[in-house]
Amino acid sequence: MSLLPDDLKTQTFPCPSCGRYVNDEMSVCKFCSTPIGSEEKTAAILNERAERKQGLIGSEKRTIWIGLLIIGLALINLLKPTFDFYLDYSSSFGVRVPCLSPIAFIVGLGITLVGLRGYLREKNK
Repeated sequence: MSLLPDDLKTQTFPCPSCGRYVNDEMSVCKFCSTPIGSEEKTAAILNERAERKQGLIGSEKRTIWIGLLIIGLALINLLKPTFDFYLDYSSSFGVRVPCLSPIAFIVGLGITLVGLRGYLREKNK
């Protein structure tokens, strides 16, 4: 996260001719010597920002799905314990304690909320 607004940062974009990245301060591509106009710069920078935003949104969606998957696995483990302790207080009485379910549920909930916060932040930019 940067404290500078996007207008003050040096931004890069692909050259319309060769596709290599150049910064917005250049008027000629340093790789292929193609002149770059200001409208080409603006269009390329806006396109690059949109692609970056879509990539970040996709990453946050995957984070949300991973968190929901962990929550689902925690709930399944709660109903049918697979990882648990078996506490045997006497020879005829035993209690199954699904120890990982609460931990997995909290971790999954945290991951989902972090992903949701990032998704909403990127969507509202």
